[in-house]
Amino acid sequence: MNKITRLSKNLNEFLMKKQSIKTEKKEVISLGSVNKMLAGQIN
Repeated sequence: MNKITRLSKNLNEFLMKKQSIKTEKKEVISLGSVNKMLAGQIN
């Protein structure tokens, strides 16, 4: 399970970097805050 979690985390980081190149910083920040909200609900 650790390997799967690590892979998904790396994939998410890669997608965020790829998206941050295409989008403005404001959109990336809002996307990050949404992820934090979702993580907060899970925890």
